[in-house]
This record gives sequence, structure tokens and C-alpha cells, in this order.
Amino acid sequence: MPPISLNRRSFISALSVSTLSTAGCVEIDTDPERTWTPDRDRLRWRRWVDGRAASSPALHDGTLYIGSFDGALRALDPGDGSVRWTYETNGEIWSSPAVTDTAVYVGSKDSNLHCLGHDGSEKWQFETEGSIWGGRPAVHRNSVYVGSEDGVVYAIDAGTGTEQWGYQTGDGVFGPPNVTGQTVFAGNRGGSLMALDSSTGDRRWEFTVDDSFDAGLAMAGDIVLAGCKNETLYALDAENGRNRWSYGTSEGINVSPAIAGGTAYFGDWGGNFYAIDVDSGNERWTSDAPIGTINCDPVVVDGLVYTGDLRGYLRAFDTETGEEQWSYRTDNAVHSTPVLTDDTIYFGSNDGYVYAVERP
Repeated sequence: MPPISLNRRSFISALSVSTLSTAGCVEIDTDPERTWTPDRDRLRWRRWVDGRAASSPALHDGTLYIGSFDGALRALDPGDGSVRWTYETNGEIWSSPAVTDTAVYVGSKDSNLHCLGHDGSEKWQFETEGSIWGGRPAVHRNSVYVGSEDGVVYAIDAGTGTEQWGYQTGDGVFGPPNVTGQTVFAGNRGGSLMALDSSTGDRRWEFTVDDSFDAGLAMAGDIVLAGCKNETLYALDAENGRNRWSYGTSEGINVSPAIAGGTAYFGDWGGNFYAIDVDSGNERWTSDAPIGTINCDPVVVDGLVYTGDLRGYLRAFDTETGEEQWSYRTDNAVHSTPVLTDDTIYFGSNDGYVYAVERP
């Protein structure tokens, strides 16, 4: 399947910003129809992006990259939110950008994987037969691995965009592949989770259940952790696919767990949040009270686990106790996994803004 070379790049000069009178933060390109007001005491800036910002941002070498439902990938200045450039695709961007020292990779519902330079110039496109949904393309050595709604896991040359191999899983692949060593792990909507040889695409094993694996997978040593819509977290042996243990949840799971200190952290559709011991599958804690539906991959930083919910909140829980320590409200669902620096949290919201807020 040859790559397609089209010039869809457009540069947008940094827009002027106005300083808010309350906290010295910066608000850019606000939507005049909004009546809700953010917490400005902790807001550093927010950027209007003309569509839901369900994509998770990537921060690399002083630039923040994020996609949105208007089909654009934007490069933002992390200091003030000004736009450095915009690259337009022909479909919504749920996918999160993967950024290396030489390129930016992002999938789109236009069925293409797009490869850009750090200046927004297009290097190549690779066309699949279906939309590329959530998650971040997996870049490993000289290959980029991505799944598509057409049911195929693709290995693509990272430099040229040529196909190295494609494996038909039998149903749509909505979560991103996970690459560890010589193995690519991926799940599909038909309830199959498989391990493929990263060089050839040959299947090593397959594990099948009665519902969808729509999210990404997490690795914890020699264990593959996968949440399923059938209200179960599975822990599989990475070598042979044997089910070591499973943990039942209150509702379906559509996130990839975060792994830290031998614990898997994740939420479910019922708004419950869990901490599970990776080796045994024993519960360490669950959140005291359900929050909004969780469809955001969590991240652990400095003793706090962060996740978003469909009520519009980004929340932080203590990793040891499960007590909620912090929250920040937006005006719509938060699917976007945050990126944290020493003093700032960056994330997107379905209210159409990218946020930079003060860390707790």
C-alpha cells in the first residue's frame, strides 16, 4: 500500500493574546457562545481549537502537539498557548500524536497515518481502509505501528511511509498497539487480543473473550494488562497469552491502565476508579464514590494518579489511599490524558479548549 504525498500544511501566525484581569493567566481564541467560566486562579491559559480536543497532547522539545475534531493537528507554545502551526487532515483526530526527535506521527478518521516534520511540513501519508481512532501510534526502532477500523495492525517504515507488513485481526482495531521487545500486542472490537512478531507480523498467540478490547494495552514486566467492555481487567502472560488472573469491575473498561509501583490504576464506565496489584490481581483500593464515566487513560506522577471523566473534570487521586486530592473542571468531557511538567498540567477537553493549569 503506497504512501500518498499531499501538501495539506498551513501555517498560522501566533495570535495576539489578552491578559485576564483576575489571575494574570492568558485566554486565547475564546468561544463567544460559552457562558461557563473556568477557574482562573489555577488557569495559566486555554486555547480554543474549533472542535473537541479528545486527543492527548504530546510535549517535545518545547512544543505541545494536540489534535482535535476539526481535523487539525496543532503545535502550540506551552508557555502561552499561541499556535505555531496547524496541519489539516480530512477527518476528526481522536488519535494522539507520537513525537520523536525527527518526526510527528498522528492518525485521523480520514483513514491516514500522517507523518510531519517538527515544523509542520508533511513527510508522507499512509492510507488504510478504515478510520484510525484513539491512542498514540507506537514508534519502535525504524517502524511505526498503528491499528485501523479495517481490522488491520500495520507496521510502517518510519522514514519512508512504506508498508512493512499488515495483519488482519478480524475486527476493528480501535486502541493503539503496544510494542515490547520483538512483540506487538493489540486488541480488537471482536474480543481478540493477540501477540504478533514485530518484524514479520506473524501471530504468536491469541486470547479471545466475548466482548470488545477497544482501548490500549499496558505492560507490567511479563504481564499484558487489558481492560474489556465485559467488565473485566485481564492479566495475560506476555510469552504465551495464558490468563494469569482477571478482576471484575462494576462497568465496562475502555481505558489503558497506568502502571506504577506494582499497581495498575484505571477507571470504568460507571465512574469507579481502581488500584489493583499487578502480580496477584488483588484490590488495593477503589474510589469511595463514583465520579463521571471514565474514558481517559490515567497517568501517575509524583504519588498522584490523574484521570478525566465525562462530567468535565480532570481529577487526581492519592496512589496509596485512593482519596481524591485535586480536581479541575472544564465545560465538557475530558478524554485527553494529561501531560505534566514541573509546574503545569496540559490536557484537552470536549468543550473545544486545550488547557494549561497549575499543578497541585
